[in-house]
Amino acid sequence: MVDAFFEKASIFKDLINSFKDLIEDVNLIFDETGMKITSLDTSHVSIIYAVIPKNDFTSYKCKGTVVLGLKIGSISLLMKCSKSGDSLRMKAKSDPGDVEIIFEQGSKTSTYTLKVMDIDCETLEIPETVYDCIVTMPSAEYSILCQKLNILGDCTTITIKKKLITFFTKGDMGEGTLGFKSDKKEVFII
Repeated sequence: MVDAFFEKASIFKDLINSFKDLIEDVNLIFDETGMKITSLDTSHVSIIYAVIPKNDFTSYKCKGTVVLGLKIGSISLLMKCSKSGDSLRMKAKSDPGDVEIIFEQGSKTSTYTLKVMDIDCETLEIPETVYDCIVTMPSAEYSILCQKLNILGDCTTITIKKKLITFFTKGDMGEGTLGFKSDKKEVFII
């Protein structure tokens, strides 16, 4: 049994929208620690890995492990039904045939039910890794950066040397480089 509540539906909506173009099916895995999403993109090049700890939910109840296999297109379309300021509740039984998605705002409640699929997907775990450098930047800025570089080439090389991070692309039309400086060698906050 799972009953997960977000005070702001936009949090889950943004998460789904961030990878809806990369994957077709997804397993939402709920357990006593929170929710995990692990999936491979359709070409098996990228791993989608997201964790929402139970403390990040407004309220969270889960008994055992509940796996909800969903079509990402269906849940993305359903999330378009939410309005700004809506809350979101997801409810499912321990052996779910469907998941109930409820949007609430004041006295208005919208309830939807999605069929759960049996997606044969091994649970992917990303091992703990110590990185030489950590780059932190707003996703909107990173998206704009990628769009600018995508004009010239399909592949972007990210290089970090001393206190400089560069994003470089080269294509048939030409090449482009975007650079950012940092005060520290190990951490870039852009």
